[in-house]
Amino acid sequence: MVKTIDKPIEETISPDNEFEDLIKKAELLEEQEEEIPIKKKRRRKKVTTTSTPPSFEIDKTLLKPFINFPFDYFAKRYGNHWSLTKEEEETLIDLTAKVTSKWLPTWLEKFADEIALAFYVFIIVLPRVEQTKKLKESKTKVNEE
Repeated sequence: MVKTIDKPIEETISPDNEFEDLIKKAELLEEQEEEIPIKKKRRRKKVTTTSTPPSFEIDKTLLKPFINFPFDYFAKRYGNHWSLTKEEEETLIDLTAKVTSKWLPTWLEKFADEIALAFYVFIIVLPRVEQTKKLKESKTKVNEE
């Protein structure tokens, strides 16, 4: 049985004794027990695209220099154990071709400026790194003599 109270709970509590007031408030709340509706969390709908990305297939021969470059660089710097075997090279090229064919059109559309910037910085920095390396080697040779 639910009792109704004419006054709001705050008016039935005296400001003199806080502890007793808290107990009284709890008792009044229990007497007024009402079912509180619980809000269900909304689940976000999955975003699905209905349009299919344009079909695109990259030529695997174009990927070979990009795949080999970092490994060749490390092989020259740290030893031949960094060189790719023919099987590793082919597998990396095949997998990169699949991912590139799948995502490159979207990436190019979305990040064209960023990709251009990254390549341009790379083109500027790489020769300077190599030149610095040669200068250090020549200074080392001069100092040794």
